[in-house]
Amino acid sequence: YDTAWVAMIPSRNSVNQPCFPQCLDWILENQREDGSWGLSPSHSLLVKDSLSSTLACLLALSKWGVGDNQVQRGLIFIKKHGWAVDNKDQISPVGFRILFPSMIKYAEKMNLNLPLGPDIVNLAISNRDLAIERALQSDFKGNVSNLEYMAEGLGELCQWKELMVHQRENGSLFDSPAATA
Repeated sequence: YDTAWVAMIPSRNSVNQPCFPQCLDWILENQREDGSWGLSPSHSLLVKDSLSSTLACLLALSKWGVGDNQVQRGLIFIKKHGWAVDNKDQISPVGFRILFPSMIKYAEKMNLNLPLGPDIVNLAISNRDLAIERALQSDFKGNVSNLEYMAEGLGELCQWKELMVHQRENGSLFDSPAATA
C-alpha cells in the first residue's frame, strides 16, 4: 500500500516520470498469484487489506501506463473479492472507510474501470462522506490519528497548514509513507 503511494510521486524533473521508479519496479515484480498485493490473502478475514493494497498498486501502475498484465490480474482480484468492501465481518485496515472509496474516486478520474457494482461503490462513497463529516464535526485536534493520518484519502479536504505541524524531523507525516506521499 505505502509503496504504491510513493510510486505515484512524480519526478521533480518531469511530471511524466516517477520520482521513485524502484517502487514501481517492486509493484511490477511482487504481485501475488491471485492478482493481489499486500498481506497474505489466504487469511479469510484480511480481504479488505488486500483490496486496499491492490487498488493502490493499480492506481500507481495506471498512473504511469505500465504493467497492463498486472492491472488486468488485479482487476480480476477486485472483481472476485469486491463483496468484502461492505462486509462487516471482515477486519478493516485503519482508515478503510475513507481510503478505499477515495481510491475508487481516484480510479474514476484516471478512467480505470473497476469491476465493482454501483451499489457497493455508492455505499462505500456514502460511508466515506459520513465518516469525514463526523470527524470534521468533532474536535479536529483530537481526531489526528483518525483523520489527518489518512491524508492520502482526504484530497482537497486536507488542511495542509494544520497537517504540517505533524511533520516529523525525518520529513514524514505521522511516519506514514502513504500520507507523506
